[in-house]
Amino acid sequence: SILDHIPHLAEQLGVEFFNEKLLSLCISWLNDCVFSIREAATVNLKRIAIVFGVDWAKQYVIPKIAEQQKHRNYLYRTIALTMVTSLVELFSSSDVQSSLMPFVLILATDPIANIRVNSAKAINTVLPFLDTNYVQTTIIPFLADKLLSDKDRDVLFFANVALQTARKKQ
Repeated sequence: SILDHIPHLAEQLGVEFFNEKLLSLCISWLNDCVFSIREAATVNLKRIAIVFGVDWAKQYVIPKIAEQQKHRNYLYRTIALTMVTSLVELFSSSDVQSSLMPFVLILATDPIANIRVNSAKAINTVLPFLDTNYVQTTIIPFLADKLLSDKDRDVLFFANVALQTARKKQ
């Protein structure tokens, strides 16, 4: 599909042309009604961030995560979490903590249980990229105070998994 070729096009055409002509199209795919398109869009944005760098991702992708996180449709809020877990390995731990984790922690208190489940999963995925001190002072207390008191069984399960992983990081 055309989606698969976008990162290569981005590399060939350069950042200025991409931002001007293709970025809005790539971003619009994050709100497609078909899940596989939204998922492919997150993969593409990661691949494009590899080509253009973390600073580009901070300038163009992080604001989109912020928009997605606030979207009224829970499916699009889920994509914000997918974007975070996709981008995490490109960022330094301090950037993960300051730029990406706030989205995960906010969505972990979402009214939709599926979003909270995915937030707990995202926390578990992101843990290896966080500083030990941040895990001790922010993540473990957050899991213990917020997610472990959740009424949903699945949220509790994945929060416990994340908490066990976080405690191993000590």
